[in-house]
Amino acid sequence: MKRSLLAILLLLLACSFAFGQITDYVKWNTPVKYNEGQAGDVALLVTFQCAAPVGNVKGVSLGFALTATGAANFTYVTYTKHHNTDWFDLGGLLVDVSLMPNAFLMGGAALGAGMPRVTDEPLLTVGLMFGVGVGQICIDSAFFPPAGAWKFSNTTCDPVGGPRPYFVDAAGSDVAHPICVNVQEVQCIDPTIDPIVGGVLTGNHCNGLSHTFTGDPGNLDGVPATPVVWTVTNGPGSFAGAVYSAPAATTGTYAVEVTATNSCLGTATYNFNLVFTNQAPSILPATTPAQIGQGGLYSVDFDATDPNSCDPQLWSVVITPAPAGAYSIDGTGVLNWQTVDPDDGGITFQVCVTVDDGEPDKATATHCFDVEVLTLVPFEIQLEKVEGQLQGHYASVSIFLNKGTETFGGFDFLVAYDASALTFMGATLGAQLNAKWEYFTYRFGWNGNCDGACPSGMLRVVGIADINNGPNHPDPAWLVKQNPDGVPDELVVLTFYVTNDRTFECMYVPVRFFWHDCGDNAISSPMGDILYISRYVYDYDWTLGYRDITGTIHYGGHWWLFGPPYPFVDFIENTACMNPDPEKPDPLRFIDFIQGGVDIICSEDIDARGDLNMNEVANEIADAVLYTNYFIYGLSVFTYTEGSIAASDVNADGRVLTVGDLVYLVRIITGDALPYPKLSPFANSVTIEQGSVVTTNSQSDIGAALFVFSGEGEANLLVDGMKMESSVVDGQLRVLVWSDGTNHVPAGEQNLISVTGDLTIVEAEVSDYYGNLMNSTVVEKVIPTAFALNQNYPNPFNPSTDITINLPTQSSWKLDIYNVAGQLVRTFSGNAIGEVTVTWDAAGAASGIYFYKATAGQYTDTKKMVLMK
Repeated sequence: MKRSLLAILLLLLACSFAFGQITDYVKWNTPVKYNEGQAGDVALLVTFQCAAPVGNVKGVSLGFALTATGAANFTYVTYTKHHNTDWFDLGGLLVDVSLMPNAFLMGGAALGAGMPRVTDEPLLTVGLMFGVGVGQICIDSAFFPPAGAWKFSNTTCDPVGGPRPYFVDAAGSDVAHPICVNVQEVQCIDPTIDPIVGGVLTGNHCNGLSHTFTGDPGNLDGVPATPVVWTVTNGPGSFAGAVYSAPAATTGTYAVEVTATNSCLGTATYNFNLVFTNQAPSILPATTPAQIGQGGLYSVDFDATDPNSCDPQLWSVVITPAPAGAYSIDGTGVLNWQTVDPDDGGITFQVCVTVDDGEPDKATATHCFDVEVLTLVPFEIQLEKVEGQLQGHYASVSIFLNKGTETFGGFDFLVAYDASALTFMGATLGAQLNAKWEYFTYRFGWNGNCDGACPSGMLRVVGIADINNGPNHPDPAWLVKQNPDGVPDELVVLTFYVTNDRTFECMYVPVRFFWHDCGDNAISSPMGDILYISRYVYDYDWTLGYRDITGTIHYGGHWWLFGPPYPFVDFIENTACMNPDPEKPDPLRFIDFIQGGVDIICSEDIDARGDLNMNEVANEIADAVLYTNYFIYGLSVFTYTEGSIAASDVNADGRVLTVGDLVYLVRIITGDALPYPKLSPFANSVTIEQGSVVTTNSQSDIGAALFVFSGEGEANLLVDGMKMESSVVDGQLRVLVWSDGTNHVPAGEQNLISVTGDLTIVEAEVSDYYGNLMNSTVVEKVIPTAFALNQNYPNPFNPSTDITINLPTQSSWKLDIYNVAGQLVRTFSGNAIGEVTVTWDAAGAASGIYFYKATAGQYTDTKKMVLMK
């Protein structure tokens, strides 16, 4: 057994003043015995008594001898001095331990006050460590030259040289020297460790293992020997208290030894095994279409689970027989196989997908299935791209069948377009199906409300060849592509009105197929047993031409089948449209779609800006003369109407045929401005007061003004330096005030013209000197005859637009503006009669479509506008 004892010898000095028997003594104050392996205090006490106590002790000289008997043994550790220099100022308390562990000497002298009379005051502490063995520890007085006799030095008490103290035991009895104390053996009972069931801890190799050990701590002389210290003496792991923990490791068996040590140093060891296991992954069910058309891309997104969370998933695939087309599976389990037309056609292939966990003892899972590559040519459906479309005209956008070998008996196409640029007018069956198929219809929207993800314009067209309404049925030749290869079949014709808003000039307006659920843009077989859905989708890009957008949300086909799930879409799953029941058919991804649109012609493609007379010389005086005639006589003055209209937007503000364009044209002719600067239309305003004299009050100089009066009469020019053209056309007096040079009407209030007759201004258009149209307000304008909500202007706009409400009677009115989510953005209100115009500044609003709703009494109406930043 391990046995140790730290013995502390305390030398204490005391002085007694009893008047009885005078006895000076040194006492070893010890317990009756010491237990082996326990610490204890060994106190050496010194008592000094004087018959006539005068003065302090001026010096000491004490020697001690230490011995051990039997198997007991000890070693010297250290000593600590007390009252070193405060009592012994001549060099301090001196201790000689050179003879340890057998003997030591303590001495000291005082020149000053010396050691006061105190009782049991520690003076020296000596530390010993006991080794293994039992017996006795003994102490006795000893003499060490040159200190002289063992004594206290006090001349008052003993003029001869100080008393010699007695050496007594703990009881104070003067016994034979040496004085000994037993060191006895103590029984330490080792702890015990409760075994692990089976001697094995088993777990997943990705996770650590743990176990709380229990057992008996053992005892020391019948007293529990706690606490117990647990340690790992071999193998992996560590302890936190009694809880053993091993970190995750590669699969295999690991030997572990643990040791429990109690407070009396008794120990116990226990050996067990750690077994880290590896479970195989499993491939989750996935929709694996049994058929695909030759040349098609076969794509399936596989997923797997693995009980071992730390394992990677390493995917591989083998297709037999080896196909002509390339195939692969990526690290996320997405299989892509590009079949080749016609090499892979007519063959049934076995596809085996495997996932393994990458461990040394690799665990795998494999799923095999058959895929038949059909000897077919997929359908190719294209929306026409209309080129060079004139604004203010109708555009016909056809849906063509370019390719396809299979018969079909119905279609359902969902088409999206920009309703701010195109107004849908109607749809008919195309040349190859008209009067041959029995059912055709169209409707707006995809299926009710499409929320914020849908474009502004949507329509669905549905055609069915045979609706079983009698004995007559369509000719089978009408159920397959009719024209020869390279010549498309026209299935549907969509008719749109193209906006005359010149801000859309030279823009491409997409008309595209749109996917929202499984049935969108699908073709049915004549018997209805096969549903063909999207395979690839191509879209037109102005710079890149046609490009593959397959998988793009909403516009890239059945996009949820081509990539990861889209959790923000709550109406569809990424496996939707595919039948999980292997006994039932899947839709066949067998249609390639090509998106289309309307390419609005650029004005310079018709004629140069400012070349109204179409003579290929822009911005010359003849153009200005023709422009002034237009304001008086209308469109009839133009020989090439569309070209002249396109060329009339001289100031490039998006509005054609305005006096602002005329003003800017004159400035270009006179050299006062350059063509095509960026203008700021409607930045300024003008108030027009009508009566026998028409007065303007403007914020800036006026370059030209056009007035249209109801009724016939005459006008006279009142402002100097300007020109006036006037005539009565179709019962209206039209008056143009302008300048063919650099003259202008000064800002502020100016009398512009005088009129005779019963005339009322029905239209007024004013431009500043720089060709910018101004916001015009006519006082006492014509009272409308009916309630009406007018289209905002400009539209699209950025950042502000004007909205006008016609009020034929005095009315309380309100105008509410909403975003596409139905949230109220702004409200205007008031009470008025006539035309009420409000200006909405949308600088703080986001780009997009907004709706504005007017309410006046029982009247209400809603229109749409577009904020385009």
